[in-house]
Amino acid sequence: MNKPIENLDEQESTSLAYAWIVVVLLMIAYTLSFLDRQILSLLVTDIKLDLNVTDTQIGLLQGLAFTIFYTTLGIPIARMADYRNRRNLISVGIMLWSAMTILCGYTRNFVSLFLVRMGVGVGEAALSPAAYSIITDYFPREHLSKALSVYAMGVYIGGGIAFLLGGYLVGALSTTDFSAIPILSGLAGWQLAFIFAGLPGIFVAMIIFLFVREPSRQLLQQASVPDGDEDRSIRAAIKYLSDNRGAYLPIYAGFSVHAIAMMAVFSWLPTQLIREFEFSVSEAGRLVGTCILFAGCAGAIAGGLICDRMLKAGRYDAPLILGLISAAGISLSFLAANFFDVPMWLWASLAGSSFFFMGLIAGPAPAAIQFIAPQRFRAQLSAVFLFSVNFLGMTLGPLLPAMLSDSLFTGTGAIGQALTYVVIAAGVVSMLIFAAFRTGYRKLAQASA
Repeated sequence: MNKPIENLDEQESTSLAYAWIVVVLLMIAYTLSFLDRQILSLLVTDIKLDLNVTDTQIGLLQGLAFTIFYTTLGIPIARMADYRNRRNLISVGIMLWSAMTILCGYTRNFVSLFLVRMGVGVGEAALSPAAYSIITDYFPREHLSKALSVYAMGVYIGGGIAFLLGGYLVGALSTTDFSAIPILSGLAGWQLAFIFAGLPGIFVAMIIFLFVREPSRQLLQQASVPDGDEDRSIRAAIKYLSDNRGAYLPIYAGFSVHAIAMMAVFSWLPTQLIREFEFSVSEAGRLVGTCILFAGCAGAIAGGLICDRMLKAGRYDAPLILGLISAAGISLSFLAANFFDVPMWLWASLAGSSFFFMGLIAGPAPAAIQFIAPQRFRAQLSAVFLFSVNFLGMTLGPLLPAMLSDSLFTGTGAIGQALTYVVIAAGVVSMLIFAAFRTGYRKLAQASA
């Protein structure tokens, strides 16, 4: 006997409500991953003094140390996510990166901190490819950009918490007597900040393992996957990418160059405030953290809603249009803030607007892959996306401003000048890529709808 329509509607509503709970849990995990990854940006001054390192070495700690394994292991882990239990992969990954973040607090030189940061990258490599795949299987196409935008808000919540609480933690922990606790005795404030930042992830990993159900794998689109073709090999994925390179090039190249600008800002904006405008660590943390938390999250929500509405209206290249708008907004914000003599309140407003424009692509960028990727390659193609975005963005974003600051510019404004040139150059290049190659993406997205 068929169930009444009312019961079917109630069942669908309950299922969607649980799906949103899963998204929130994954967003919390993503928040912690970005907190553990980004808190180093606020500890630059203390780490430089204690470890006697240069801006370039700090750039390597923020970027290359993390991305070496985060990017290279992302693809094989994503391949596992295409046929193994994704919830378990995520739980193990959270445990691992949290433990490595705690170990950062026990390092005493550049080399040991570099090696442990590599371990943080290993753990975090397990999260996003599996999370993208799980979320895609929990939500219908018309809600996917919104769901991925909520997940991606973890970047801005985590970054905001890292900056808002990071400065406070360093000050408070530095003046707290931990001599009665042997494992904390004698550690500097920046070391204690790493330890306390890593602890919450242990509990979140257990909650996800206990309460998140592994969903059945769904087919999001029709035309892009031939019936009966179940070859999930890396060779088959490479052939698929080669056959459809015109659609994937603007995603991988455009958003990767865009990420250089984004990670440069995340990595060096607090240091610019401290050196150029003589902010204290806590003051810089409050300003940058507030901008990230409120403007970044507002941008993420707006981007998801706008993308879904544009797709519903038949604009199948909506993710790339939002990428172009985002890159233009960030570039113009930094141009106005740093090439003109503006009062501090306007400078802060322009900094906030740059984080809003960054947030616009938080959901649409990963959703661009989900809209066209065959189910059998979904996690692998997401991992290729993460590889390209993070290898360029998280390696060059922190490193380029540091290298320019050390070699070309001088004085207290050196890092600000270097940061501005990198942001504008990366923004312009990504805009050109989005504008030039979005036709190929639009055609495949329309065929897959």
